[in-house]
Amino acid sequence: MIDVKISPELNFAHLVRKNILKSSVELKEELKHRKISLISEQPEFDKFLKFFKDNKEFLDTYCEKLIKIIKSFKFSKLSYVEEFFGEKFPEQIDIYVGLGNSSRVTFGKNYGNFYLLLPRGFPKKMTPQKDFQVIIHELIHSLHYKKPIERKIKNKDFFEYVVTSFAPEGILFGNEAKKNNLDSVKLKKIFELVKNSNNILECYAKCIKLKLWESN
Repeated sequence: MIDVKISPELNFAHLVRKNILKSSVELKEELKHRKISLISEQPEFDKFLKFFKDNKEFLDTYCEKLIKIIKSFKFSKLSYVEEFFGEKFPEQIDIYVGLGNSSRVTFGKNYGNFYLLLPRGFPKKMTPQKDFQVIIHELIHSLHYKKPIERKIKNKDFFEYVVTSFAPEGILFGNEAKKNNLDSVKLKKIFELVKNSNNILECYAKCIKLKLWESN
């Protein structure tokens, strides 16, 4: 089963200082693109430590709620997703929960051996249930990232639409797929194709037939 570990003490600044992140520039640019302010950038590390100390109680409470949600989730649901992609989920993932995201959108990023999560609405308007769905979204991305399936389907947009069809919200949570910044009309069509396809190759073939994308 998937073992999820949450470490509230580790944050972006800590990850950079400990050289855990090999592509910190890439992450900074992505956060900038998403308009997420990082109070914890290295030049302001002392300021960050005070902010962390002042808000640690909020973060601890958030992590406790997130752990309860994780423990109550039926991970057996994910076997259907494994069959769809023809790949297995990792046996263990580590989640590092950070500070500094005051936007309405949760930031989640899959770095292979660990996941970085910046909860939305920090510190007083956090939504752990919705954030957990973002974790599942990022986890599903691991089923195609640098796997044989990407050599057969060279279309990153397609994978994003398919993964979004499962989570956040989506098939795994009994809802319609949430469009976020995706084309809502295309997402609705792909959502139905995912539900009615046995595997991802079959789904992609149907997308090509409907001219949602050109073939590779």
